[in-house]
Amino acid sequence: MLVLPIIAGTAGVSAQELAGGCRLTIGAEVYNVPVGKPFAVQIGEQRVTMRIDPRSQTDFTIEGVSFSHPASLVAETPVDEGGVAIWAIQGPSSAIMLQRYDGELAPESLLKVLADNIAEQYGKQPIQRQAVQLRGADRTYPGQQLRVSTTAASGQGATAGQGVAEGTAVDLVQNVFTFASGDRVYALIVQDTRPAGGGETPEYQETLRLLGETLKTAPSTPKPAASATPQRSVPRRR
Repeated sequence: MLVLPIIAGTAGVSAQELAGGCRLTIGAEVYNVPVGKPFAVQIGEQRVTMRIDPRSQTDFTIEGVSFSHPASLVAETPVDEGGVAIWAIQGPSSAIMLQRYDGELAPESLLKVLADNIAEQYGKQPIQRQAVQLRGADRTYPGQQLRVSTTAASGQGATAGQGVAEGTAVDLVQNVFTFASGDRVYALIVQDTRPAGGGETPEYQETLRLLGETLKTAPSTPKPAASATPQRSVPRRR
């Protein structure tokens, strides 16, 4: 059997560009084909019907931690700040941040420190706090949810696909989960920025759904508890 390379990438392509179709390469042949509709191509002596759909989710894997997230969330350049490695993934309304801590930390202590630090950033603004859990693919992750009514920073999203003018009233929800994976301790922060008084954005709902279905971590190697002073605790607001 002859196996031909088939190339039909849609990652990073805008909706407007997808509406005009994409280029499909099969061996030496190049076809201009539609996206989301069936089409037929000739492969050798056989006529084959195909369909290309844009991918709706993106996979993330780093050091034994893996999950999928909506394709609307785009990864930023990882940074390392004082022994804390940070991976930020930003979308129009939601964001994910994974933080890896060097040194000997207890996830329970880290959770309290992070949640307290977030609360302190808003000063005297009323903050609602409650315990939450994220049920991943193979274990449950305890966490804290913090909810505050505030004003949007410049360019910050609050509805899927839309930016919000600076100073617009929004409700900011941040879920903080901490866990050990291998011999490291991590914090996973999931954020949603929604119109004041509004419900969960569709992007946030899809983010939580995918995390629940796909989040996997390595078995933990116990370490003694130690205090932590995180360098950064919230996704950057645009």
